[in-house]
Amino acid sequence: MKKRLAALTAAVLTTVMMLTGCQQGGASTDGQSPTIQRTHGSDEAVMYLGPLAEPEMGFDPTLGWANVDGVSIFHSNLVHLDQDMKIQPDLATSWELASDGITYSFTLHPEARFSDGSPITGNDVKFTYEKSIERGYVGGIDTIESIEAPDDHTVVMRLKDPNSLFIYAVARLGIIPESGYSDDYGSKPVGSGPYRLIQWDKGQQLIAEVNEHYFGQPPSLKKLTVLFLSEETALEFAKSGKLDLYSTPIIFSGEQVPNMRTLELSSADRLHISLPNTAPGETTREDGLPVGNAVTSDLAIRKALNVGINRQEIVQGVLGDHGRPAFELVSEDMPWWNPETAFTDSDTEKAQQILAEAGWQDTNGDGIVEKDSVPAEFDLLAAADNKTYQALAMVVAQQAKKFGININVSAKSWDEIDKLMYANPFVLLWGSRDPINVEFLYHSTKAGMGYHNTSYYSNETVDQHIHDALTVLDPQQAYEHWKKAQWDGSAGFTVKGDASLLWAASPNHIYRFGAGLDVGRQELQSGSMGWALLHNITEWRWE
Repeated sequence: MKKRLAALTAAVLTTVMMLTGCQQGGASTDGQSPTIQRTHGSDEAVMYLGPLAEPEMGFDPTLGWANVDGVSIFHSNLVHLDQDMKIQPDLATSWELASDGITYSFTLHPEARFSDGSPITGNDVKFTYEKSIERGYVGGIDTIESIEAPDDHTVVMRLKDPNSLFIYAVARLGIIPESGYSDDYGSKPVGSGPYRLIQWDKGQQLIAEVNEHYFGQPPSLKKLTVLFLSEETALEFAKSGKLDLYSTPIIFSGEQVPNMRTLELSSADRLHISLPNTAPGETTREDGLPVGNAVTSDLAIRKALNVGINRQEIVQGVLGDHGRPAFELVSEDMPWWNPETAFTDSDTEKAQQILAEAGWQDTNGDGIVEKDSVPAEFDLLAAADNKTYQALAMVVAQQAKKFGININVSAKSWDEIDKLMYANPFVLLWGSRDPINVEFLYHSTKAGMGYHNTSYYSNETVDQHIHDALTVLDPQQAYEHWKKAQWDGSAGFTVKGDASLLWAASPNHIYRFGAGLDVGRQELQSGSMGWALLHNITEWRWE
């Protein structure tokens, strides 16, 4: 795990790993159950947010904590993304982008303080961003060339180049204090969010209480307890009335939980299969890891898989109908989705036609097509600790055989996948509520950078569209360029173009609540280990 954490930017890490342990096991309690002290339904709540809710490296934003959607009860960001995916003020009451397109000026809230009562200054913001750049865990921050704090309430950031996604990166990074910061900050965070950490019993629970110095709307719930349990134990706790909030794994979605109501939310998370786009030998790596696949490097194979598989069947069989088909990285909910990329799947005849026209024929009658003596056969890797990933791989393998492609499913540890993922298809989950993952997955300069662009996809036209989307100043114009990267009528990374990857399904997030707990208006979810639900924690209250 540590090796993989080091290889990924945290903006992607949390999303990538959301379902990794979501189907079995989870955080260990070492045979111990946390001691719960509370008065049910008063001004507190006891929660289970999933098996990966406890961060391995603690609650330090510069080490990746909450860097998917910026959801943190302990920290505030300069800006935040609201339920409608619009940028709103947070620590910064206002901000301005200069006419040069690269200079941002942020004005800080004059009353903002850390939980220890000390004021938040421009130097704290400067320190936070420089520390994050140094550590490389926050995607999108590395575009900063310089940071200045001309006074206590002003921060000026100058970018290397115009970047329309930069403000989204700002919405993901919590601010930490320069004074008193140390290597153990993750265990003892001092932030400016609505709550402060009171107690952390690692592997068991954390307890948070209201931050009396919070500059925003004070929370109604004065105390939060988050339990770190195995999925099986969490289910029993929910059934016995020990939880006010239960983040429910899909495998337990059918379980009856007395006295709790269910909230099921759509997500921007997308399960997919990475398909190496290059042939073996076309590309080499300094670390010597294998790159390229003789079968999936053929466009016809990738197109046939995309049009031939039945995504609705995957949603029903793998997700238990708790989700929706996913045809591409960009969700239909997003304003930068290109509707021209839509296509019909579950068309085995079309898949067979695509293969035949490209020279793939079943010459020996074994049901598997071949081309130039190479059978349409490959290994598909799925994490050994993730039953959802394995189930998806098995269903896709069964479906692909119907139109002549043989897929051998192999369960591997993540350490093994790390070494094989540039040469072998594997199951993964990505998703975010901003376009940053388009760049991560499809720009040629990201090829082979950890879990970024593992397929080694490269298309100069797509690169240019992404560049244009990043550098244009008007967000609406940026959306149009993101759409063109998907498909511009002649080129794109989607099925109508290069069919770079095989997207399959978007899992819903399922939560159960104690009767009388009002969690306010919720947003389109994205993988934050259950923490995403707490984006509006200041609105929660007992009825």
